[in-house]
Amino acid sequence: MDIQREIDSIVQERRAAFGRHLKFRRIRAGLTKTELSRRVGANPSTVYNWEHGHSGITLDSVFRLAAVLGCSVASMVDGDVAEAFEEAKGPLVERVRALEKAVFGLPAKVDAETVNDAIKKNLQENRSKP
Repeated sequence: MDIQREIDSIVQERRAAFGRHLKFRRIRAGLTKTELSRRVGANPSTVYNWEHGHSGITLDSVFRLAAVLGCSVASMVDGDVAEAFEEAKGPLVERVRALEKAVFGLPAKVDAETVNDAIKKNLQENRSKP
């Protein structure tokens, strides 16, 4: 592979990664492509192309996106695994609590001891069934 092809490949990989970061942050912000495009002064098709790695982006546009989405420019470009985990953790915790409530009849927010007691009770009830 010659050097130009290698560079082009790296650029395309980085565009795709940027697009994933952008889409993740847009969805977390509760924005549609149209809403985001209006806030940053771009066409919705441009936002679509950024999210899918189909076109490059100016540094000014990255600055605007970071400001609108409330994140750093670095995390827009490189992503931030710790920050993304923290953002995703909240909905995951809520889903686990909803599952606990459905399975064990627990209130939405409980401590570990209450969960353990409910699990023990459920296991005892199931053991006593023929």
